[in-house]
Amino acid sequence: MCTYLFKTDGIYLIFSKYMDVGSLTADSFHLYNSDGSKADFDLVCLNKEKAPENIDYSGATPEYVSRIKLKPMGASDPSFTTGNQMLLTISGNAASYAGTVLGKQKNVQGIVTEKTDCATPVFKIKGSATNGGNVPDSTVLEISCDPEEFIIYTTDGTDPDENSIKRYKSGLQIAIDSDMTVKAIAVRDGYNKSGIKSATFTVYRKSDMEVSRKEAPVNPTDDRKQQQEETDDGYETSEAITVGEDSYVVKWTRSVSYNGLKHIEVGGKGGKSKATDMDIFILKNGTEEIRNGFKVKFRNNQYVNGYKGKPAPYFSLTFKGKGNKAVKQAFKSLKFEFDILPAELMASKLSVKKAVVKNGKIKLSGLKYSGGAKAVKLKPQKGSKGDYTATLSDNSIILTGVNNFYGTAVISAQVSEPKEEKEEKAQ
Repeated sequence: MCTYLFKTDGIYLIFSKYMDVGSLTADSFHLYNSDGSKADFDLVCLNKEKAPENIDYSGATPEYVSRIKLKPMGASDPSFTTGNQMLLTISGNAASYAGTVLGKQKNVQGIVTEKTDCATPVFKIKGSATNGGNVPDSTVLEISCDPEEFIIYTTDGTDPDENSIKRYKSGLQIAIDSDMTVKAIAVRDGYNKSGIKSATFTVYRKSDMEVSRKEAPVNPTDDRKQQQEETDDGYETSEAITVGEDSYVVKWTRSVSYNGLKHIEVGGKGGKSKATDMDIFILKNGTEEIRNGFKVKFRNNQYVNGYKGKPAPYFSLTFKGKGNKAVKQAFKSLKFEFDILPAELMASKLSVKKAVVKNGKIKLSGLKYSGGAKAVKLKPQKGSKGDYTATLSDNSIILTGVNNFYGTAVISAQVSEPKEEKEEKAQ
């Protein structure tokens, strides 16, 4: 199959299969005006490439192409006349890359029209349009355009080259992992290139920032959220709680890193709380550390803030025994928030049973992250849930962390050729 576009700057032929360049000479085509006169043209290959060089062709390596243009010849700025009904004949000797010939002459008629412009691409982050700005490390930028058009882009601030053979479909995703200026245009054979969409991004590292908290509701009687302040020793410190002549301050580890498990396990021998990576204690009158005599109850302590619609992780303290009733009452409804920071998605901590790309679709089986005490099975992003997004680059898959993870990791993939292409090469 082939798509034909009759435009003032030339006749575009877009084949559904790659064609053998050697069979597409100027003699393979004849072009006639509506009055029957012959129209002169130059044949231009728009995306000519060499065949793989790891095959013995018993001669020169063949070249193939899927997009050609019959460019008008004549004056300094030649063009075909708008409204002219032209006839194009294609020789039956034209052959596909696999050697399949047309077999008989093909005649195509078309009316010449003016070229129109492609629409300027759109940049989006998490579904919302963006014009650049400050973003977290490894933010995913999506570039979209009309489904019939293709994207050409740069990340070094230079203008995209409309003649580049590297074209991408709408929905292209790239990771913003350093300060960069992204520029993109939309192109389509037989159309003028779009205007340039440009956006400059400045990256800040997620590891350098504190995960934002969701405010818990404040109720002075039964749902109070204890105000807290950060210190430079890695702890957070609550406001002083005064009971009689004594002053109590709660101190706890400010943040922990996601490891796929519940970070704090409650229970253990003697009813004591057991913390795997968080330290919690009470400081009485500024000097006395109290680490026993109370229970710790945790909520939302497995995922980063906001994941799965959860509020910020927090814990509360309940005093045991027959101790001071006033102390028990003072701590009864206080909540103490902490942060779970996303873990870095590193290739050295990933294992995968099978990574396959077939017909452009990525399939990962048994993908696990081993950054914690127990390997965690990773799931692709679906809506607001999931652990990563995956994009294809040559024979590699680029994973970009979301929710519980940040950063990017590259893994090798087995790329399966489309069935149709395999059959062609086998001929």
